[in-house]
Amino acid sequence: SITSDKTMQNTEAPSSPTAESYLSRMKKSGSFAVRQGAQPIPVNPTGLQLGHVQEMAIGQLEGETFPHPKPDDHDFMEPGEIILENVILKQESQQEETIAFTRAGPRERVHFKGKDTRIAIVTCGGLCPGLNTVIQGIVMDAHLEYDVPVGNVFGIRGGFRGFTDPDLLPPVVLTPKMVEDIHNLGGTYLGSNRGGMDKEKIIDKMAELKLDMLYCIGGDGTHAAANLLAEEANKRKLKISVVGIPKTIDNDVLIIDRSFGFETAVQEAVKAVKCAKVEASACLHGIGVVKVMGRSCGYLAAHTALASRDVDICLIPEVAFDMEGRHGLFAHVRRLLRTKGYCIILIAEGTPIKGTQEDKAEEAPKAANVDVGMAGTKSVEQDVGKWLRDELKAKLKVAPAEGTCDPEDVGKALSVSLKYIDPSYMVRGVPPNVSDQIYCSLLASQAVHGAFAGFTSFTVGLVNSRTCYIPMTLITAGTRHVNPKGRTWQRVRASTRQPQFTSHPERMDQDTD
Repeated sequence: SITSDKTMQNTEAPSSPTAESYLSRMKKSGSFAVRQGAQPIPVNPTGLQLGHVQEMAIGQLEGETFPHPKPDDHDFMEPGEIILENVILKQESQQEETIAFTRAGPRERVHFKGKDTRIAIVTCGGLCPGLNTVIQGIVMDAHLEYDVPVGNVFGIRGGFRGFTDPDLLPPVVLTPKMVEDIHNLGGTYLGSNRGGMDKEKIIDKMAELKLDMLYCIGGDGTHAAANLLAEEANKRKLKISVVGIPKTIDNDVLIIDRSFGFETAVQEAVKAVKCAKVEASACLHGIGVVKVMGRSCGYLAAHTALASRDVDICLIPEVAFDMEGRHGLFAHVRRLLRTKGYCIILIAEGTPIKGTQEDKAEEAPKAANVDVGMAGTKSVEQDVGKWLRDELKAKLKVAPAEGTCDPEDVGKALSVSLKYIDPSYMVRGVPPNVSDQIYCSLLASQAVHGAFAGFTSFTVGLVNSRTCYIPMTLITAGTRHVNPKGRTWQRVRASTRQPQFTSHPERMDQDTD
């Protein structure tokens, strides 16, 4: 059965830290080489203390444990090692509850003997750079770190449907030889799909395959399904570890620093922006419109704008704005065409476009609805990028009236050359870049360590640059958004030099954290 409920209380005031003790601790860890004769470093005591630290508990399988098969190869995690969710400590918050997560890594005792362990891997939802690297990492680590025999790791074809759909190919045996080169490929070696969740039938199939572990690589819907599978396995008293590895190029997963594949997607999206700039700057009154993914979160668009440094206007779902009026989008586009000759606009697919009337502003058709879950992601009813393209063409060819634009643009109709680029699927179907390759291998390795330690119903991710194990229920509780008043968005605006595009400041007061 699964046990959980951990609470930690700091009852003793810590001793005063010194620079010397810090350097000594770093030297002892083996991760730093401290130079001899290092100069003393001033230390300013703050008097701050952590009051109440609560560890977010993950599922723990019960039963017999065994020594780690390769004890000489690891520095094992000690019981109680945690990663704080918030590393910023303020005077007024030191008495508040502090949340922490279980630190990821190998344990001295394991719940499965590698030679008897049977593993399955499934990839669900949309594609993402790095899926194959994660698959490869799980296979390699299971064999090399825990001596799982060749023939005991299975790949489930076509997402969760692969467990039960007779029209799909049966599970494939994954061997180190078979996966040794798949990290160079985009997509997923196993295929993917949305939906197909039937917990009773899937657990029946897992029992038939005599599986001990299931690694589910996917987004929030996949994690919701995986958590149900963990609950069903526990209900049937099956000793099965269900592990999640979060992926989405939207980077909207709660808690974790970033999801794998995101940096690769940004890198590829920058290429589209560069092409748009070449096209737009080669024409008189040239406009480049680039649409990227982001159904309800603008991180991909925001980071693409920051990385390219070529975007003049960045539009994301979290920030409301006006299209028309003296402070609206159209007026700023005219200003850019007059002053620099061209304009580059980057828009996230879920961006709502607002009208000009205070009380009757209607939201333009979005590229996506918000119904996301185990049955699959949103359906695209109308492309917001194409909608914006058509609106720009229609509005700019009409001479603007006084009060709707800068005085210099009054009465001047514009003939524009507009190029629309949609790299949505191009940014996610490529192999991962070097950063994501390393990140994917880290996540795969830590997922394997967690499963063998007997943890279940958890996902693995970076929190404050440290890998940890996070309850699946927390990952599925919501999505992360760009804060319109946060530093990321302010850096975007500093790069694009765009105004707020609204005459109504109260629209910026929305809470998106």
